Amino acid sequence: MPAIHLLVNTFEMDGLGFEVDARLFEIVRSIALNLASGLFASAHVLHQANATGGCARLRGTIDSILTRSAYNMTCTEVGARQPLYGDMFEYAGRAFRGGLVALANPDMVFEPIASRTSLAYSLEFQAATMDS
Repeated sequence: MPAIHLLVNTFEMDGLGFEVDARLFEIVRSIALNLASGLFASAHVLHQANATGGCARLRGTIDSILTRSAYNMTCTEVGARQPLYGDMFEYAGRAFRGGLVALANPDMVFEPIASRTSLAYSLEFQAATMDS
């Protein structure tokens, strides 16, 4: 079964850390839960912020949530402009050639009880029906 990768985008408000703003913390917590679920081979985050260092702050907050130290997350800073769906599809085409990608809102948490097989089937089915 092919690996499934999660692709989301996040944002950071000027002057507020992830732990301070409730909405931002909810988003980061959701990403952490998806990383810990075992459903995804990796998570890729397109991070919007006015200042640099946002990916390091994101990783630090996730580290404080997860008890295990190893997880597979790639964070790419995209500057102050919010990524469009086109940007996300372009990124997915470059980063996951031939792989399965779950493009999701960052506050979505996927159920760990769902088997990887059923998730892969669901994603493949949706892709096949969109192609026809």
